[in-house]
Amino acid sequence: MKEYPEDTPVAESVSFNIDLRKYWNKLKARWKTILIWTLAAAILGAAYSLTIPRRYTVVSKLAPELSNNTVNRISALSQLAGLNATMLGSTDAVYPMVYPDIMHSTDFLVDLFDTPVSFVEKKERVDTTLYEYMLNHRKGSALGWVMSLPGRAVSGVKGLFKREAPMDTTSFVDPFKLTNKQFAVANGLKKSIQPVIDKKTMVLTIQVTMQDPNVAATVAKTVNEKLKEYVSKYRTEKAVHDLDYYQKIYDETKAQYLASQSRYARFVDNNQGMVRQSSRIEQTRLQNEASLNYQLFNNAAVQLQNAKAKVQQDTPVFAEIISPTVPLKPSKPSRKMITLVFMVLGFGIGCLFALFKK
Repeated sequence: MKEYPEDTPVAESVSFNIDLRKYWNKLKARWKTILIWTLAAAILGAAYSLTIPRRYTVVSKLAPELSNNTVNRISALSQLAGLNATMLGSTDAVYPMVYPDIMHSTDFLVDLFDTPVSFVEKKERVDTTLYEYMLNHRKGSALGWVMSLPGRAVSGVKGLFKREAPMDTTSFVDPFKLTNKQFAVANGLKKSIQPVIDKKTMVLTIQVTMQDPNVAATVAKTVNEKLKEYVSKYRTEKAVHDLDYYQKIYDETKAQYLASQSRYARFVDNNQGMVRQSSRIEQTRLQNEASLNYQLFNNAAVQLQNAKAKVQQDTPVFAEIISPTVPLKPSKPSRKMITLVFMVLGFGIGCLFALFKK
């Protein structure tokens, strides 16, 4: 039989195989230990998953109308640059790419504070605002509660040496200077609202995640409506300003026309049968004045109608591809996945324990 030196690769391979067999034998001999660790970890994972509050996700999709004033678009260059060709030449400062930034802005989030929401808590219907729900009616996980104990202890100690702060209310919210609680609520809403824009199709996907399905659907619907209002207000701001101006001109010219028409009618009624030249001249003057005011009034009426049409034209249209609906099943947490992860960890710990325990 041919023998190999101990430092040869074959000898190392043989030694390695023998070691693996030894470890395998140890694992088989202590399979009960591994099983106990795995089952214990599975039970712990299942118990931990039950402490995590369920969360419901509502998904909605909007396809905004784009205003394009460009005549010649170079689609090939836009694709090379990673841009959408429909965005070239657009004069809008608020275009779909900035919609996610709008929804995460402080002004937009603060505007959601007064949204009325309703949910069931302890078998009773609760009607309140979104601010109060985020502040006082959300549940935390057991791990989060444990992790927050040091911070609560420090805050409690600091509170002993501080004066009592005034109550935090939402009767007046200054987005420029939020209180600690208001900032916490705004930050929580920012994490709960996740907008994603498709750069190619410009379709906006909005995901709202809350612990209550009704609240999630209500917030998703409100976010869609407020985003439409914000964009519509920007797109029609100049047109609405022009409409107000032409409405004012219309009212003034109408009043002037009616006044001149009344003066002309009264003069004619009071001077019937008069043949004096001065009366005829005055009558002609009043008639010309009424005709001139009528022309101004008629032109103002045309401009007013054009301004109304301009407002209607500039008002953007949002096609709701997917409308918000109340979810029937929770999206998070996946209790099966959490239990499976704990089982894998328990199995690994059990194997290490079986291998290295003397």
